[in-house]
Amino acid sequence: MRSDISEWALTHWGLRPYTSVRELIGEELDEAGGAIAMEVLERNLGRHFTIKPSTLRQVASTSPYYTSSGIVRRLVVGQSAGQHESNMTRTYGTGGNKAAAQEESAPSAEELIDLMGLL
Repeated sequence: MRSDISEWALTHWGLRPYTSVRELIGEELDEAGGAIAMEVLERNLGRHFTIKPSTLRQVASTSPYYTSSGIVRRLVVGQSAGQHESNMTRTYGTGGNKAAAQEESAPSAEELIDLMGLL
């Protein structure tokens, strides 16, 4: 069986099998009851496998998972990470009108181009 990214072991050695980072995160979420702190996830998987923390953070932030405030969870079926974030955040001072809030706080395309020094 595969025991790490580039290592193999005999099954009777009792090591945890390496599958993919995505599947390993799913297993950790199942064991934790559906939500786990990113630092705990890094510690748990880092104990058994050679996985870079940046890889874990990237996979934990893409479908079918999302990370918010350092907690990793599964997305609800049909939900994207962007939908999750927009449902959790609320802009103050606009009476809850998201369209008005975005117009007030977001720079225009021209401002972005200028800020990035593209012209």
